[in-house]
Amino acid sequence: MKALFAHDHRFLLRSDGVAFSKGKVNPEMFDIYLNFLDSITIVSRFEKIDSASDNLVQINNSNLSFYPFKNLSNVKELLNNGNISEMCDLVSQHDFVIARLPSEIGLLAVNAANRVGVKCIIEFVACPWDGLWYYGGIKSKLYAPYYFYRNRKAVKNASDVIYVTSDFLQKRYPNNFHNIGVSDVSITDVNLNPKTIAADNKIILGLVGSLDSPHKGIELAIKAIIDLREQGYNATLKILGPGDKSRWVTKFPHTTDYVEYSGVLPPGEAVRSWLSSLDIYIQPSYQEGLPRAIIEAMSTGLPVVGSDAGGIPELIMPDYVHKRGDYLSLVKNIKSIIELDRYKKASEYSLDKANEFKLDNLIQRRMSFWSKALSI
Repeated sequence: MKALFAHDHRFLLRSDGVAFSKGKVNPEMFDIYLNFLDSITIVSRFEKIDSASDNLVQINNSNLSFYPFKNLSNVKELLNNGNISEMCDLVSQHDFVIARLPSEIGLLAVNAANRVGVKCIIEFVACPWDGLWYYGGIKSKLYAPYYFYRNRKAVKNASDVIYVTSDFLQKRYPNNFHNIGVSDVSITDVNLNPKTIAADNKIILGLVGSLDSPHKGIELAIKAIIDLREQGYNATLKILGPGDKSRWVTKFPHTTDYVEYSGVLPPGEAVRSWLSSLDIYIQPSYQEGLPRAIIEAMSTGLPVVGSDAGGIPELIMPDYVHKRGDYLSLVKNIKSIIELDRYKKASEYSLDKANEFKLDNLIQRRMSFWSKALSI
């Protein structure tokens, strides 16, 4: 049996047909499906490249093939009837569709699957309303209600839905049939002992996120670090992730001594070592599902401060959740969590929460869902 995996992720496609990702997608994420399938076709956005840099992840599974599709993030292509015809032809060549939403290509694949009678399973990984409404111009805000409606309708009527949250997405985008809430994040190592913090005012904060993303709250993090330093704290900020740092260096030129752009590191031990160098992990996002970076940070014992976006409040201590966009509340929570007793308690909480996401604790639930979903 074979499935079509539909999403808006932008892959990089070399002239020899080998695909690469900047890190959000890796070949291992398809292993769970391939327990029940012979092959998967990935339909997504692709950008042609001549050569690949070392920091890219090669998608090198022989059971995966690629179908480059148009970028649907504009009105012209959304209204192009030829796109639904092309997608219907593609879907009809497969036994299943796995649509990762929110995404325009994913929604098109859901529509096509319904038209041609192919079973469609939805992975719902973030809130589309939050992504458009809380960070974007007037066009984004005008489109947000319609995009919300389209995703909500797709999820409601799908035969099978797997959510990455335990509660948040299920309430906003309910499903009437077979569904489960289980994170798509899993970890193998959790530190045994909580972290400690030096009894001085030196603080190293860290954030994982693309410098180009409008959703990760990069500007809020920089404003928070500026505010902390103005209050006398010897605070520094490290940002790990792809993207062009020049816009932030230009906007905040006086921060170069205490804001470090760490670039991209290979997943695994390198990222874990980077996290271990921090005192506090922050996630001031405007939109999230259930952030992998928070769970990985917690596995090292890092206390976490984050916004109320998506599933973040399901992960972190309630005292350290701030309203999205409110960097002053972020600063207040950072100042609170560095108190020695609070820091120790928050670190212990992180380790306990991270243990819930150990692979052994999640794999059985995932396998049970996909065993039922990928059956005819």
